[in-house]
Amino acid sequence: MKIPFNTVNAAIAVAVLLTLPVSCKEARATESVAQDEPAGHSYVSPNISGEVRTPVAAPLIESSGWWGVATLRSYHYDRSKKHNEDNYGLGFEKPLAANWTAVGGWYDNSYDTRSVYAGITYTPIHMGYFHFGVSGGLVDGYGKHPFSVYLFPIMAIQGKDYGVNIALVPSFHDPYTVIGLQIKRKF
Repeated sequence: MKIPFNTVNAAIAVAVLLTLPVSCKEARATESVAQDEPAGHSYVSPNISGEVRTPVAAPLIESSGWWGVATLRSYHYDRSKKHNEDNYGLGFEKPLAANWTAVGGWYDNSYDTRSVYAGITYTPIHMGYFHFGVSGGLVDGYGKHPFSVYLFPIMAIQGKDYGVNIALVPSFHDPYTVIGLQIKRKF
């Protein structure tokens, strides 16, 4: 059985992402602050020195464990074109540090082609169970190149063991945007 070149590259990208050491000063500083805070709260620091901390009620995100992710649906604003909106697929999320998560998986894309993705999600804004940020990385199955770069805003509604991801994905092939939906469970 011959493994497609795109799948091999995506598997290598996922492996690299999972083995990257988290050495970002901001990530380490956020983790050390979170360990000293009361349970059930995280703090937003509006300046680099961290002198002013404003409490925001939000459950702390552990930088351990794995999340299983199921990609389900998308909605295309351009209703005149026939797109596949049943985007079933499986993936994972692996928290690396506070606000930083490695992501990867596969799904059936809007052009009825299997896509494999690997990337990082950064969600610095927390409002209760709502987490806002951006996700970026590599995905295959679009265009003439083996991989495309992706970067889009994301909202996660996340409890202790279950969650939902809603992505607002800009389109570079036509002038319309797509909304994507994933559900997830912690293992």
